[in-house]
Amino acid sequence: MTNEYIYRNDYTAKLRDIPDDCFRARRWHGDANSFPHDVLRSQLDQLDDDHSIYRICFWTTLDMALKDRGNYKPGTTLGRCLKSEVEAAGFNASWDDGLDPEEAYLFWITEHLGEDNQTFSKASIPFSRLEALVDGDWVPLSDHISPPVQVVTERQVKDEPGKPGILARLLGAVKGN
Repeated sequence: MTNEYIYRNDYTAKLRDIPDDCFRARRWHGDANSFPHDVLRSQLDQLDDDHSIYRICFWTTLDMALKDRGNYKPGTTLGRCLKSEVEAAGFNASWDDGLDPEEAYLFWITEHLGEDNQTFSKASIPFSRLEALVDGDWVPLSDHISPPVQVVTERQVKDEPGKPGILARLLGAVKGN
């Protein structure tokens, strides 16, 4: 296993939508809308219809990921994890043939196609194994994407117009008010 970090950019809102806090690879269909990765194409041609390929790409360097970040709209998270974490999840590694060699890794896995992996792989990397770059520091990804805490001061509570709570409204309805 290696201590090599690998990097990728993702929309923060999409990361927050993941229900089980595990990063998964998207299913690769190999159709006209898919990038024609040679290694994936050769694997797909060998698979039975009840199997599918799932792929995910990571930049090899922080500099490459930072350059790529300019291709995204605001609201992205630059994340990293150890390459060994992706490999430990069962993914195969090759160079991404859509780019120059050694710029990005293409990780892929084949799985039996079922109800639970129509879009994303069953194989996953827990969020606890990933970090996000926030204000120049690497922080746990799960801390970065958790909903921001709303702090309400006592003064804000006093200054806001009061609305009767649910109990007060129910009591008012019962009394006929």
